Amino acid sequence: VLPFVFEGFDALIAAVLEENSQQVVEIEPVLSERGPVNLSLKLTPLKDADGITYGMTLVVDDLTEIKKRDATLNVVRTYLPPSLVRNIQSIDGLGLSGDEREISVVFADVRGFTTFSEQLPPEELMAVINRYLTVSTDAIQLYDGIIDKYMGDAVVGLFNTQLNPQQDHAVRAVRAALSMAYDVRALHEVLPPEQRLFYGIGVDTGIAMLGNVGSPSRKEFTAIGAPFNFAKLLQENALAGEIIISQQTYDLVQDLFMADPLEPRKVKGYPGFQIMYRVTGVNKSRQG
Repeated sequence: VLPFVFEGFDALIAAVLEENSQQVVEIEPVLSERGPVNLSLKLTPLKDADGITYGMTLVVDDLTEIKKRDATLNVVRTYLPPSLVRNIQSIDGLGLSGDEREISVVFADVRGFTTFSEQLPPEELMAVINRYLTVSTDAIQLYDGIIDKYMGDAVVGLFNTQLNPQQDHAVRAVRAALSMAYDVRALHEVLPPEQRLFYGIGVDTGIAMLGNVGSPSRKEFTAIGAPFNFAKLLQENALAGEIIISQQTYDLVQDLFMADPLEPRKVKGYPGFQIMYRVTGVNKSRQG
């Protein structure tokens, strides 16, 4: 069978016998009953007491599933901080092809960035915005969220996906938003006044579809559904430095955080959107 799936098989045998050395090669043939596979061929010379080669052994290892898991793990590493990657027990059960579940979404956008960007040369502009994106990324990952995407000066974080399952995902999302707001103020201490910007942050909780989307050559893990869109709308309602959460999120976190009810400033296709909440801090009396 091997000569038919690997044209260099005869040459490999000849090299083992002539050079008296082990040869290892990986091949990726397409088998009629299985499709593409990954095989490791290890050919080792057999020698007699005088060191003369009189034959060889052939060991074939099927690495197909291992290679698939490694490829999936490499993709996962682009979504998750190292601490979460190390905690993954089973790649096969991640459900990256599609999973519907309740998640919490943090959508944060830098306020005043468009006007600010017109005042700086490109290199300096990118350096500044990357400092703000680093703050938001660190805040999301501090509470084991994953970065869904960067959109210019905006960042989207996801909690309770199949990559980071969390029962307290709404609490984590709000904590991440607060940490982001606090850390931006700390960043201001080392930035000149003209570079001191603020995030407007929206947080929503709801059912979404999550999985890999894209073409065979490029895929991205993302969330599709109402929570992503509504978190973006809440972010658009937020003034500079504000954290605005939805009723759904508020219902899950109201005992732990202080929040003021507000009328929406923008409703954008959500006629039933009548109330939102501005988070003002942590309810210290309920913190354990």
